[in-house]
Amino acid sequence: MNDPLTIAKAWGLTAGTSLYTAVGGGSANRISKWVPPSNFKNAAKACVMHIETMTAQADANVQESVLIIKSYGGSMDPDDALSLDRAVYDRFHDAHGDTSSSGGIQKSHLLTSTLTREPNGWPVVVSRYEFVTT
Repeated sequence: MNDPLTIAKAWGLTAGTSLYTAVGGGSANRISKWVPPSNFKNAAKACVMHIETMTAQADANVQESVLIIKSYGGSMDPDDALSLDRAVYDRFHDAHGDTSSSGGIQKSHLLTSTLTREPNGWPVVVSRYEFVTT
């Protein structure tokens, strides 16, 4: 059984992509799993990923998930969150390939994307992806 969240984070941190550049290169804490880092203040672009649902197929190596990616623009300007979400879209929509020894992406497809605000007022884009990993 693979870990879709680990695969998604590795895919997002692939060097040379617009998402990698947008979140500050190899700064692994700017793409985090489940919750933002404890010191996160929305002062720099960052993504938070989590799994909404996951189903293991008969072949235990295939996981069908709904991946949630929250894009924070590093400011109170919603356009900055939308800009980062565009880099997320470019990297994740219709993605497929090997990421590392942790597994690969068989399918990734955008389902919905919504611009909203966190309770503290930070603008965030919440995107949901159909995400199938092997």
